[in-house]
Amino acid sequence: VITGAGTAGGALSEPEGVAVDPDVSPDLVYVADTGNDRVKVFDANGVYRRTVGGATGAARLREPAGVAVNRRTGNIVVADRDNDRVVSFEDGGPFLDDAGSAGSGAERFF
Repeated sequence: VITGAGTAGGALSEPEGVAVDPDVSPDLVYVADTGNDRVKVFDANGVYRRTVGGATGAARLREPAGVAVNRRTGNIVVADRDNDRVVSFEDGGPFLDDAGSAGSGAERFF
């Protein structure tokens, strides 16, 4: 269950973005847990199910600000604010791909 502020299980820190997709995962709620640098997944009753985003490597998120579910694939798409990119994960959580980087011009965010 969503337990309030913190880092473990259902705890959140500075949540900013929320996504649901009634077609792909009607019983899941995805929360961009900005302060904890990850996306947390809860069921419709608020029970914590899993975390998306790793602690190291390409899957590491830094202040994710938004989250969406791709209706066609079921993949999770995250606006990874401090890494200046958009990241895709499989619905189960494994990292797929990213796009963008810091700066100006094509595929750049600042």
